[in-house]
Amino acid sequence: MKDFFKKIVINILYIESKMVLFFKKPKIIAITGTVGKTTTKDIIYTGLENSFFVRKSPKGFNSDIGVLLTILDLKTQQASIFEWIKNIIKGFGVIFTRNYPDMLIVEVGANYPGEIQKNAKLLKPDIAVFTRLPEIMAHMEFFKDRQEFIDEKLSLAQFMKEHGTIVYNGDDETLVEEFKKNDFDLYNKKTFGKNADCAFENVSIDYHDKMLQGTNITLADGTIVHLAGVLGEHLGYSVSALSAVVQVLGLNIADVVKSLEENFVPAAGRMRIFAGLNKTIIIDDSYNALPESIKNGSELLGKIDTEGRKIYVLGRLAELGDYTEKSYEAAVKYIRKSCNVICLVNDSGQAMRYAKKLDFKEIYDFNKHGDDYFANTDDAGEFLKGYVKEGDIIIFKGARHSTGFERAIVKLIKTQDKKYLVQEHL
Repeated sequence: MKDFFKKIVINILYIESKMVLFFKKPKIIAITGTVGKTTTKDIIYTGLENSFFVRKSPKGFNSDIGVLLTILDLKTQQASIFEWIKNIIKGFGVIFTRNYPDMLIVEVGANYPGEIQKNAKLLKPDIAVFTRLPEIMAHMEFFKDRQEFIDEKLSLAQFMKEHGTIVYNGDDETLVEEFKKNDFDLYNKKTFGKNADCAFENVSIDYHDKMLQGTNITLADGTIVHLAGVLGEHLGYSVSALSAVVQVLGLNIADVVKSLEENFVPAAGRMRIFAGLNKTIIIDDSYNALPESIKNGSELLGKIDTEGRKIYVLGRLAELGDYTEKSYEAAVKYIRKSCNVICLVNDSGQAMRYAKKLDFKEIYDFNKHGDDYFANTDDAGEFLKGYVKEGDIIIFKGARHSTGFERAIVKLIKTQDKKYLVQEHL
C-alpha cells in the first residue's frame, strides 16, 4: 500500500512539475557527477544569486522525488499521507504563482538505472555540469558495470535544450573521452579544471596568525577567490566550473566573485573547518566517503603546517558494491601518506587488515558494539576528547548514514558551532 501511494504521489508531482516548467520557463543548470556535485551546486548558486532570482536543490534532494520537490519548492514529508496530500495541493498552486525563480540549479543523482534519464527529460537543462567520474563511484552496486553507470550520468546531456551547453571537468579522463563521441556534437562544450577553457592556476591554504582560515583559488585570468571556513583542492574545480557558467551566461566575473565571497556558507560535512578543544583544528569531511575524496583530503592534510599530530578518523565506506574491499585498501594507503595516527570507526574491522600492514605510529579501533551501532562513534568522540593536544589536526571521513560522525565531532568543538554539523544523528 505504501509503495502504491508513493508511486501515485510521484506521478502527480511529476505532472505538476512538468506544467510549472512549461509555463514558467526558468533557465535550468543541472549538475551531476560522483565527486564534488554538491559543493559545485552551492558555489554556482552563491555566485549567481545576486544576478538572478535563483533556487537550488536543498541538501540531499538529488533523487527523482528530490528534483520534483525542488521544482515545486516543497519539503519532504517522510511517511505522512496527509502531509503528502497537502504537498500535492501546494504543488498545484505553484503553477499559478507569479513569483517563480528565473533560474533553477538542480543536483541530479543516479540511485538506480534510468533515474537521471527520467529527470533529464523533465528538466531539459540549458547548462549541464559534470564534475567527476572517478574509477570507483557511489551507487555503482545498482548497475551491471561501470560503463552502464557512466552512461546513466551522461544521459543528463542527451536531453538538453537546443543550443544548450555542456560544462565538464577537463581533467577527468572519462569525461574527456566520452564527450569526444559524436552523440554530443549538437551541443556547445566548455571545460573547467587545471588544464581547461576556464582554468584555475593555484589553490592555496589561507592562514591568519598560524590558524587555518580557508582557501584561496587563483583563476587563470588572475582573479583570486577567497572562501572562508573550508578547505580543499576540489574548490578550485567548483570555482572554475562557476567561471565557465559565468562565460556561458555572459556575466561579469568580478560581480559573481563578490557575491560568492560575501555569501558562501560551506556545506555541513564537506571539508569544513572548526576550532577544536585544546587549540586543535577539526576538519569535518564526514558527509560521505569515496577513495577519491579520501585521497584528496589526505593530500591536503599533508600540506597543512602544524606542530601537532595529524589524525585521520575513518568510518565505514558504503554503497560501493564489489569495489568495497578495494576501496578500503586504497583509502588506508592514501591516509598513511599524510598521517601516522588513524582511528577506525564502525567499519566492522574491514580497514584494520590493511592498516596493520602499514607503519602507522598509532591505530585505534572502535568496532565493539552490536546493539547500539553509533556507540562506536560516541566512544571515538570521548576518546579523542581526552587524547588530542594543542596543534593537532583531526579529519573525519565516513559514510554519514552508517557512521554518524557528527556525534563524535560535537564533543570536540564549541557548543555554538553545533548548528554547522550534519544533523542526521544529533
